[in-house]
Amino acid sequence: LALAVSPLSVQAIVNRGYLAERCGRVDDALADYRRALDLDPGNGPARNNLACLLVADSKRPEYDPVRARELISGAFLRPRRAFPEQRAAMLDTAARVAAELGEWREAVSYARKAGAKATGRADYARRAAEYARLLAGGRRGAGQPRPGGTEGERESQKESPGAGGVPPEGAM
Repeated sequence: LALAVSPLSVQAIVNRGYLAERCGRVDDALADYRRALDLDPGNGPARNNLACLLVADSKRPEYDPVRARELISGAFLRPRRAFPEQRAAMLDTAARVAAELGEWREAVSYARKAGAKATGRADYARRAAEYARLLAGGRRGAGQPRPGGTEGERESQKESPGAGGVPPEGAM
């Protein structure tokens, strides 16, 4: 309905992308997040959600952890009122991106911060523990990405499809 009233409403486009993502329509979600960023390049939720999708599946053609890092870094730059759950989702995406790039210390740090911001999200705590285990096991530094996700990430994605995306404002 909001898009019928204002097809250029960035928030409505981000919300539609989020819903498409939750429904498994990844290509539609990608298009919506990109459209939102065309209209508002600094939009934190659009940057976060696109970054999350760019590292979600290493087998998809849009897989691009380097671009995802650029996006998620920019999501934190623009001051914006964010609900704690949205901020936690952004930190979780930053953790996923760092892990994809093999930057385990950063991945652990971001995942722990995400867990501290969002109470009741066991998947964030599981991810932090998994990254810490990989760091302790000798996977230190860039150049050692983990394609396909860790076992803990695969489990949390089964429990929570679309996890990592920033939900529409007021949805929580």
